Amino acid sequence: MASTCCSQAAVYLRPMDVLTRLRLLAGPVLKFAPGKLAFALKKRSAYAALRRTASRGTTYSPLSKAPSLRHNLFPMPSASWHEQHEQHEQHEQHEQHEQHEQHEQYEQHGGTLSTWLESIAEHRITVADSVFGARRAGTEWHAPYVHAETFRDMRERIAMLDADYVPIDWNAHPAAGVRWPELQWFADAQKHEHVEDASVAPDIRIPHELSRMHHWMSLALDKRYHRELRNQIVDVLAHNPPAYGIQWAFPMGVGMRLFCMLTATDWMRQLGTVDQELERIVAASAVDHARFLVETSEWSGGMRTSHYVGCLFGLLAAGVYVDTAEAAGWLKPAVHGLEKELEVQFLTDGMNFEASTGYHKHVIDFYVQGTALLRHANKSHPKVVPACSSQWLERTRKGVDALATLERIGMPLIGDNDDGMAVKLCGYQSQPVFMNDYVGAHNTHTAFEAFGLDVYQQKLYTLTARCGPVGQWGKGGHSHNDRNAITMSVGAVPLIIDSGCMTYTADPIRRNRDRSTAAHATLCVDGREQLAWPEDVDEGLFWMMPDNTNSTVLKRNLEEWEGRHHGFGNPHSRLLRIGEKTLHCQDTYAYRAGEVCAIRFPLGEDVTFDNGIFSNDGTAIATLTVAGGERVWLEEANFSPAYGISRKNMVLCIGVTNSTTTWTISVLQ
Repeated sequence: MASTCCSQAAVYLRPMDVLTRLRLLAGPVLKFAPGKLAFALKKRSAYAALRRTASRGTTYSPLSKAPSLRHNLFPMPSASWHEQHEQHEQHEQHEQHEQHEQHEQYEQHGGTLSTWLESIAEHRITVADSVFGARRAGTEWHAPYVHAETFRDMRERIAMLDADYVPIDWNAHPAAGVRWPELQWFADAQKHEHVEDASVAPDIRIPHELSRMHHWMSLALDKRYHRELRNQIVDVLAHNPPAYGIQWAFPMGVGMRLFCMLTATDWMRQLGTVDQELERIVAASAVDHARFLVETSEWSGGMRTSHYVGCLFGLLAAGVYVDTAEAAGWLKPAVHGLEKELEVQFLTDGMNFEASTGYHKHVIDFYVQGTALLRHANKSHPKVVPACSSQWLERTRKGVDALATLERIGMPLIGDNDDGMAVKLCGYQSQPVFMNDYVGAHNTHTAFEAFGLDVYQQKLYTLTARCGPVGQWGKGGHSHNDRNAITMSVGAVPLIIDSGCMTYTADPIRRNRDRSTAAHATLCVDGREQLAWPEDVDEGLFWMMPDNTNSTVLKRNLEEWEGRHHGFGNPHSRLLRIGEKTLHCQDTYAYRAGEVCAIRFPLGEDVTFDNGIFSNDGTAIATLTVAGGERVWLEEANFSPAYGISRKNMVLCIGVTNSTTTWTISVLQ
């Protein structure tokens, strides 16, 4: 194999320096600086107030004053959903795009619902690389700075667990052998000490994902598991008191757990399980969750992202379900805030503003589930729960139509993808949006112009071409260096892929490698990035330097697409000609003396390349011809089909020595 071109060296990352901070501040986010400063002061004050309250007494709301809950507000999956899901492994791949897509979404689930329920009940809860199970023996619950009344209320709830129930270790990263203490103050729990003998780098994102408790809704779907659901809810609430531990460290996760807890309890009752003691605990905890969110919602001085939507989503659920005047005070601003965020979070083409297809799915799911909850609750409680406005419904529909297009071609992973969603019923992996009542129109070519993504659906292959902004008002927190990058699938086989997103803070080197130019199917100049990022082990992992790439799509129609960017100084333009069986490309770049350039194609996991032929599991599927390239070679690499999961693959490289390189991929029938 040839030596690596455009490889990412294992450089030492240091904390962000003052000059870099000033450069970032002077960029597009400058207008948010006053708001962020004010927010930081407000946050500091709110956190201090929460700690003072915790030092004076319990952080739990009293069970004796638990409010009542409204019921029968969130619709359960239909009988056809269950039937189709149970049969999803038997479905054959549809060959014609014109067929109804409703069945296709179930093929993407990672396992049957019944298998997932059995695993949860056996305390084998899989999240990315980890399986959460029984709590380790000998772990103490004592912490000297926690008020005695909080311990009293913890013991009261622990006593409600069944005698044979074994508590789960909710605060670990099992694959790394690392855990966070339950009774650490929430603001301190976002950090952890490095453990030298950890088998893998500890990733706080793993317990953060679990903290959303998606699987509670799964357990609620089957009456046989309602007792297990009851014990798990009590387990989490008893051993993780409000404002203590990693379960409370991320307000967005608190909001999502609040929704899952309330809807799971609702589904239990809809199936005939009435557990008044559990409902009393849930109602009291809903108050704790909502009050916490009021004080900690991630507004970020106006520079808000999906995190803020998640906080509003939780307040929406609490406002709908909890039957008190205080809850009505949560509902109104939650609905207003979510409606306003539709104009912020989504672009004019319906796509999310964070330059990530994964985050588009994540955020639109909040709105799909929130819409379903509001619609059904409004029918039974019209004087309390407002109806969705026409603007709300129209913008949500546009976002779902965009998602339907992406799902139809296999959900290309543009930008970061951490598999976040509002509802997951069949595991913690990403899955089709539950209750997707909208069916997007099928188009041979769909242009998401504001996002900078074009989707082509030919009879024999599908193609995406990306050349657009970094998102987040120029911050680029979840974007990648993917200008002029493509993905391509032949039938159901991913041929050319995006390398995905393996991790965030657990491994800064891998994080930067995944978002590098070299990890995407585009032209790469060795030692340079289309857009630089701060060399920082923490917050810099969610920044791009001010965007000077001048990225634009020059041409887009049914037969041609052309993108151009100036990320390397001299422009790189890519002209694609889309045929029925062929994809022809002309890459143009006036490289400088001494530069080493290559066109890179990360290949699908089972795809090989030899003597001009792409094969999948031994079957030839396409050919490649090149003109103007120096040589063609393969490199070993890694990609991430889902957050926390790493797989080996190959990268096909074409050396560039001329200003113009042409290549053609021809699909074999």
